[in-house]
Amino acid sequence: MGGRGVIRDMLIRGDWANSYTEMLLFFADRCEHCTRVITPALLDGSVVLCERYQDSTIAYQSFGMGLPEGLVAGVFSSLRLPVPDRTLWLDVSLEEAMARLSARGAGDRIEARGLDFFKRVREGYLSISVREPDRFIRVPASGDPEDVFQRLKEELVRMLCS
Repeated sequence: MGGRGVIRDMLIRGDWANSYTEMLLFFADRCEHCTRVITPALLDGSVVLCERYQDSTIAYQSFGMGLPEGLVAGVFSSLRLPVPDRTLWLDVSLEEAMARLSARGAGDRIEARGLDFFKRVREGYLSISVREPDRFIRVPASGDPEDVFQRLKEELVRMLCS
């Protein structure tokens, strides 16, 4: 397992007593991902899509875990990680999100944090979307997975063709 796989495994399986430990592991993962994948692709002229990146780190670590948002954003800036041109936020109600997690069975330790945690994370995404409406695109993610995929595809096409 490469360095990034080890970090991801530590994040998912670790039992961290300090929220900063988790944040730093996420940054280690982001650094490796940028160095190995994102930056070379951008330099090649490619379009890069990530499942989670800067905004999810802020939503989860600052809003979800209560770490200072300025600190989390400052670390991103200090590390000179690429800033996303756009973020597609797949927004789903907390009730539907929790039902989906429950239907999947045993989740990881982050998924086990419960409704209050995910409420704060969702508030984080909402806060970022209000502050940066030109960069942040909300995609309704309720309902049938195929319908959600179609909405996502439409936003991607609109984004890439504009």
